[in-house]
Amino acid sequence: MASEQSSAALAAQQVQAIVAAAEETARQIEETAHAEARAIRERAERDAAEHVTRARQMVDLLAGGAEQLQADIDEIVQRVDGLKAAIDAVRVDLVAAEADVNAAEPEPVPTASAPSAATAPASEPEPAMASAPVPEEAAEADPEPPSEAADSTSASGTAAPEGVRLIALNMALSGKSREETARYLRENFEFEESAALLDEVYAKAGS
Repeated sequence: MASEQSSAALAAQQVQAIVAAAEETARQIEETAHAEARAIRERAERDAAEHVTRARQMVDLLAGGAEQLQADIDEIVQRVDGLKAAIDAVRVDLVAAEADVNAAEPEPVPTASAPSAATAPASEPEPAMASAPVPEEAAEADPEPPSEAADSTSASGTAAPEGVRLIALNMALSGKSREETARYLRENFEFEESAALLDEVYAKAGS
């Protein structure tokens, strides 16, 4: 009977040892699982923070690149505008230089209004010819009065210098209004009689 009790006690001790070992193993497994979960969570948080940081850096980099690109575009636009203004200034200077050259050249005498040899005013006659009679046919053939020839020339618009005509035509082709062109000719060339000239150049420009 004593041996049976000792065997039962021994078995109970073994069971308790097994239970204690199982509990210790379970505790270690739980601690390991908690540690691994904590490590995974920390690693995930660290990776997420790194991703957020890299994303912010990329956004900042893209924003800086966009601002630099916009600045480059604005600079290019300013340069293009400056080049256009310079080209326009050179064109105006060229037209003004042509106008000055053309204004310095003597205007040709219109052939239609040039008096013929028969009707040209004769120079002062010699004293010996003062008493010579004038033929009746020559007296009746009066030349066209110079004032009427000048009026017809002015009315046709040919009295305007060629340079002024070129400037007016260039302004008409550039889309300038008649009033602006007339004001420019009046202020820069003291050209007042511009109605016929403006009719001519704006008819050529098709406006």
